[in-house]
Amino acid sequence: MIKKYGSFFIRLWVVLAAAGMVCVLLLCLAYLIPFPLERREELLSELNEEGRFPRANIHNKPADDSNFHSFYPDVLDYATDENMIRISTLQRKEGESVLVQAMRCSQFLEEGYEYPRYWHGYVIILRPLLRVFRLDEIRTLGMGLQILLVGILGILIFRRTGGSLGHVCMVFTFYFLGMPSAMGEAFQFYNILLISVLASILLLARREFFARDLRYLYVFSISGILTAFFDFLTFPLLSWGIPAILFIVAEEEEKQPVYYVRRVIESGIAWVVSYGSFWLLKMLISSLVLRENVLKNGAESVLFRASGNGFEDRIHGVLINWKHYAYLPFAIILGVWLIVLLYRFIFCEWEKNSKFLAFFLIMCSSEIWYFVLAQHTSMHHIFTYRIFLVAVMAWMAVILGTGKRENKKTGHVLAKLCLVFGIGILSSGFYFFLRDDLWVHNILTDSREEIVPAGTVIEQNFTPRQDSLCLVSFILQCQDPAGEYKISVMDGRNVIYQEVIPAAQYNGGNYLRYPFRWKLSKQKSYQIRIELNCSEPVSVWVTEGNELPLEELGELMFDGKRIQGQLLFGLSYWCPPQGIFMRFFFTASILGLLLTVILVFGLTSQDDLHIMRVKRFSNGSK
Repeated sequence: MIKKYGSFFIRLWVVLAAAGMVCVLLLCLAYLIPFPLERREELLSELNEEGRFPRANIHNKPADDSNFHSFYPDVLDYATDENMIRISTLQRKEGESVLVQAMRCSQFLEEGYEYPRYWHGYVIILRPLLRVFRLDEIRTLGMGLQILLVGILGILIFRRTGGSLGHVCMVFTFYFLGMPSAMGEAFQFYNILLISVLASILLLARREFFARDLRYLYVFSISGILTAFFDFLTFPLLSWGIPAILFIVAEEEEKQPVYYVRRVIESGIAWVVSYGSFWLLKMLISSLVLRENVLKNGAESVLFRASGNGFEDRIHGVLINWKHYAYLPFAIILGVWLIVLLYRFIFCEWEKNSKFLAFFLIMCSSEIWYFVLAQHTSMHHIFTYRIFLVAVMAWMAVILGTGKRENKKTGHVLAKLCLVFGIGILSSGFYFFLRDDLWVHNILTDSREEIVPAGTVIEQNFTPRQDSLCLVSFILQCQDPAGEYKISVMDGRNVIYQEVIPAAQYNGGNYLRYPFRWKLSKQKSYQIRIELNCSEPVSVWVTEGNELPLEELGELMFDGKRIQGQLLFGLSYWCPPQGIFMRFFFTASILGLLLTVILVFGLTSQDDLHIMRVKRFSNGSK
């Protein structure tokens, strides 16, 4: 076996090198296609009319970026689509080679938004399409292609599972929860869905061929390479997880759990190595061509995306991504699957299924991704919530693999009813340990800029409605690079909390979003005191008129003088998810998870686990 793995990885490095050369050539050829500047401006103007973060199901341009912080699953990231269009329609500088253009991909982007660490493979498709078609026409073609491929996938899984309508429903549930209207509108969402579905179609159509001699690993390796080439770090895990689940589902002959677990681990390693290596290859090529340290830029980006303020924040990243599935149509669909699970759990005979442990490992991959890349998935949850589709599909596969034969033993049924009732009580208790950030703000209110002298002290009366705060946001701007803002929370004359923030860190005039952990008493009056320790005047944004749109904020003063309005302000409370519906949703989610864990480990016998330990030991001794 070791010999086969060694042979595979040797061939993989050859494939990676060849793919790198082909991809560089394709990018160069794409940029040789002439693109008129007038056409470029026309496309950008068309996209700007739709807003930066509109919703696919509501046809109006948002007045601000508030949808970026929302939990609507149909939010479109047109800000990234704009970058994709800019990069795809670049005009080459005089004297610049096409190779440099293809490796930099940032000529017209604002400073700080250069992405030479990415491949930008979408350029080879978008540039010729944008030359011929309007944006709406490309979206129509893209949505049509998605529906066609998902339909083919449904037919293939129907045939491979002996006519199982449940598995067809599983495929279409996956597509539905991805929000088809958004997946067909935003260009950056196309890539991963198409790669995932095409890899799945290939594996199902030629399953017998790929099941032999580790051939399926080449499919997952190519999937990882294509993901690194085309994707803009959206929800890349789908291009491994979805094909892996369907490949195991389509296995007709029942084998030991170790067989399927090995499939998961092997395919996962092949995908991760290919995905990471091909991204690293782009950084190496860009560093050589541009004579810049793109590797350092990439390493810093990876460390930043993986950052988080401790274990609690990483768990919170998982929670806010799952919160998108509380969208009522999604919750209803998931509720139907939960009812099927409850029925089979209580009223059907449990049947041993050797695939369950493999499905469970795939389920865990989504949570691991959120946990590791905490910063990225917490900030961009408007689209990274789709990474949970891998866990959801694996969960549905477990449900469909549970026994269907009705259990006629009343005692068994009553015992399982009591078990479910107990687990339900336990799930309800878990709810109180969950923490969500309740975001409140006044950013939609008309505001004005107040320019105050250096050394000014801002005092804002503040009455929190919850006990714990995790984020405070406001707008300050100062040109003094050595300046700082000293922020204090006052209870009368006592300083409870104090933070010092460098002014240069937030000098863009945008919301200063700073993470705090303030434990306060709700409905008690406090004062937020901001000392502007700068050598230059500071711009402060406050709301217009005498209205106080944010109920937490009261009187505002600059150096003891009362000012009309209140600070343009936002804050996040760290509290249990609010509302009866959210409590029910998270309780049901925990219930479904715990029942699945019982099924997975209850139907994987001790003998099976012993076989896995013995095989692992024997493989290691070889």
